[in-house]
Amino acid sequence: MNTINIGLLGLGTVGSGLVNILQDPQPRLAARQLRITRIAVRTVTPERQAQYPGIALTTDSQSIVTDPKINVVVEAIGGTTKAKELIKTALTFGKHVVTANKDLIATDGIELSQIAATHHVGLYYEAAVMGAIPVLRTLRNAYAGDPISRITGIANGTSNFILTQMIAHGSSYDDALALAQRKGFAEANPANDVEGLDATYKLLILTRFAFGMNPSMDDVDIQASPPSSPKIS
Repeated sequence: MNTINIGLLGLGTVGSGLVNILQDPQPRLAARQLRITRIAVRTVTPERQAQYPGIALTTDSQSIVTDPKINVVVEAIGGTTKAKELIKTALTFGKHVVTANKDLIATDGIELSQIAATHHVGLYYEAAVMGAIPVLRTLRNAYAGDPISRITGIANGTSNFILTQMIAHGSSYDDALALAQRKGFAEANPANDVEGLDATYKLLILTRFAFGMNPSMDDVDIQASPPSSPKIS
């Protein structure tokens, strides 16, 4: 099996986690010969480069998505505008793309999927909905011939943690949110989670797979959580 060269966009929590997994893979993963060759970051310093021997760090994202030696591009920068343009370029240059960017897939997933199909490459975003639970693959494959009438569940881990603290331990909303931030379950700015945006993005993607519909954000009734405004620390 030939080595699959991966170009990584972003080296934050998700990006660095991927590097760690691929540098110390399980046997079945190791057999696939996946190798990260280049990573796009905001700044390159000698100290940071020394952390990743054998991987070229660059501030030029375009050089990764157009590199003919890279087979797969993993997008881990988040956001929509820059990420969309980079993914479009990667697909156009015949590269498979993997992303967990639920914001982008919810709003522009159909367009990007069409570009991928045109260029005969894959756009994979299983991790954009429910993390490690293969719900999208299950809906597409296992339930392809079954009518689905409803999807229910807790789609946001931050909200789940906060509600558990409030219901099981009697915590106030503010105290539960502060605890979630201290434990790393909530961002310093938790607006996307506690205002329901994260769950809405996931719902839009799930709706496409389950019901063949393409709703927009305006079609969803979002009930934000706060009895007070989200705390930004």
